[in-house]
Amino acid sequence: MKNLLLIFSLGVILFFSACGSGGKTSQSIDIKSLSGDAIIIGTGGGFTGFYDGAVITRSGEVFSWRSKTDSPDELIPMFTTTKDSADFFFRYLDEIGFTEMKSLPGGNMNSFIELRASQGKTHVSWSMDNSATGGSLASFHSLVRKYVQRHTAAKK
Repeated sequence: MKNLLLIFSLGVILFFSACGSGGKTSQSIDIKSLSGDAIIIGTGGGFTGFYDGAVITRSGEVFSWRSKTDSPDELIPMFTTTKDSADFFFRYLDEIGFTEMKSLPGGNMNSFIELRASQGKTHVSWSMDNSATGGSLASFHSLVRKYVQRHTAAKK
């Protein structure tokens, strides 16, 4: 009887320590562990204040994220796309002169695109309420979101 009680007690302790750890899941990775260039997109604010989005690396890794700020900490791997597809997204930002763009005034709900490269980091944000939102930025943001959603839906 004592052995049964001991086994039960250990099981309860292990269960609660696993549930209450609050740490990263085994599937998530720290954004600081990414090497090389990456494009980060996100949208958030509003009532909850949460942001969510996607990350595409130059090597084609695609991640999702959710955070209380517009700066993701943990990334959840979703899929790996082709090098050609990843290159397309990086070329798009290059062709619209992304690194020379500036953020627009913020609002209740905001979107952003961030390019992390060896030359530095460029972060451009805009309010979803702002009618002056640059068409090329909003189009790119939507393009990435739809690409990730379609690719994820196809895998299910």
